[in-house]
Amino acid sequence: SMRAESSSQASATPPPAHPLAELGWLVGSWEDIGAGVTAGTACFWSAGRGFLVRTHTVTFDDTPEARPTPGDERIPGLLPAGPRRPLELTEIIGWDPRERAVRSWVFTSTGGFAEGTWSREASGWKVRLEGRGADSGLTCICALVPQGADGLTVTYDTDALAHLLPPACDFVRTARAE
Repeated sequence: SMRAESSSQASATPPPAHPLAELGWLVGSWEDIGAGVTAGTACFWSAGRGFLVRTHTVTFDDTPEARPTPGDERIPGLLPAGPRRPLELTEIIGWDPRERAVRSWVFTSTGGFAEGTWSREASGWKVRLEGRGADSGLTCICALVPQGADGLTVTYDTDALAHLLPPACDFVRTARAE
């Protein structure tokens, strides 16, 4: 039940929404504290709102019992076996006018690189990710499903690019941002 603020505004033709506006709900800070891993994401608009920038930091606990042993299939793609250094990822999300699609690029602190193509789904968004460089030829599908206003479930169909991506988990918004 959205009402027009005034009749003069209602008669004016609104400017076309930028295709990225649909992803504005990602803006803010998000965190997940799971077994053996803490993942934090901060999302903000670039200057001029041409791009969304997401920074992801994934830190791993030192407790060996929190990590799967090699061959443990219960939590695929969540945690590799063995101790890990923190992983930092930078993701840039933009509108590709030639492809007429939302696209993204992920860069890791270890030099990894992947490219994504986003599509709207009934429950959220699907991102088809393709590895680049050393990971060329590897692909996976990421699903981002909002849970209410301040929750987000992230899942992957395979762990082929797990070393380039935030872990599959349930994120909770910890702060909103403009």
